[in-house]
Amino acid sequence: MLRTALGSAIAGHLDDPSIVEVMLNPGKLPATLAVTHKSAVLEFCA
Repeated sequence: MLRTALGSAIAGHLDDPSIVEVMLNPGKLPATLAVTHKSAVLEFCA
């Protein structure tokens, strides 16, 4: 269900075992996607 709702770009992060958290903040414009890797936090704006 998450893969369908969030799209294929995010699905790659969900399949990656080194990713520990995927967080979407739609309340902030532009919407922000934060991906927490085992060694760093990666932040993307949509």
